[in-house]
Amino acid sequence: MRKHRHERTLARPFPASGAPPRSVTLAVVRPGLIEISPVEGVKEFWPTCSLLECAGFRVLVDLGHPKEDPEQLLSALRVRGLEPADIHAVLFTHLHPDHIGHKDVFRHALFVFHQDERLAFYFKGDRTLRLSGSVLLDLSPETFSRPRVSEEWPALRALERHVYVRHCPGHTPGSLAVFAAVGGRVHALAGDIILNRDYCERAIPPGSSWRPALIPEQMRLIAGRADVIVPGHGAPFECRPQRTKDTGRLVVDRPGTELAITEERS
Repeated sequence: MRKHRHERTLARPFPASGAPPRSVTLAVVRPGLIEISPVEGVKEFWPTCSLLECAGFRVLVDLGHPKEDPEQLLSALRVRGLEPADIHAVLFTHLHPDHIGHKDVFRHALFVFHQDERLAFYFKGDRTLRLSGSVLLDLSPETFSRPRVSEEWPALRALERHVYVRHCPGHTPGSLAVFAAVGGRVHALAGDIILNRDYCERAIPPGSSWRPALIPEQMRLIAGRADVIVPGHGAPFECRPQRTKDTGRLVVDRPGTELAITEERS
C-alpha cells in the first residue's frame, strides 16, 4: 500500500462543533487570469485561488504569484471575514512558482501537494502532507491529514464532506485536480491542466508543461466528469463536453457561460 509522507500532525485552533453543515462549499476567492500577446508573449498572469470549506474547516486551493503584493490575496480573504490564521490547509494543484507565492503568510497551515513535484524543497521546515497518488480527503480536522488512497474514480456526486484529489501528471509530474460535490453538481478545480475555457475547448496544453502530450487526455477525463470547471487561470465555466468527429476538439456546452461561484450552503 502506498504511504503518504507527512510532517507532524495538523494542530490548529478549530471552531466548536455545532451549526456549520457537513457538506462542502466552494468559493472562488480570486479568479485567475492569463493575458497573451502574439508579440510580447505572456503579459500578465496569476492563478485562480479557491476556498473549500466544510463545517468550519477551510482549505485554500493555490495561492498567488510571488511577484504580486500579497495584500491582493489577503484583501480578497478579508472580504469573506477571513485572516490567514483561519486557513487550516493549502492544497496546491502543482508547485510552479506562480501558484505558491505568499505561502509564508499561511505559516500555520498544512501544505498539501504531490510528492513528485520538483519544487518541494521550498517547503523545507513547513508542515506538509505529500501525496503519492489519487486520494479522498475528508474535510475535517480529525482526518484531513490521513487521506484514503483511491485510484478508482469514486461516485463524485456523493462525495459529501470529502474531496477527490486526482493525480493528473502532464503539466508537472505531480499535477493534481480536485473534485468536490457542491450544490448537487461536480466541480473540478483543474489547476493548469486547464488554463481557461478557451484552452479547454481547443484541448491546448499550457506552455511550460513537463509532458504536454499527456494533457489532452487529462483534460478529457476532467471535462467528462465535471459540471463546472474552475481553471487555473480563468473564470469558472459550465462544461458538457462532446468531441467532434472531424477535429477531436472538446466542445463545451454554452461556451460563453462563465460562472461567478459563491459559497453554496445547504
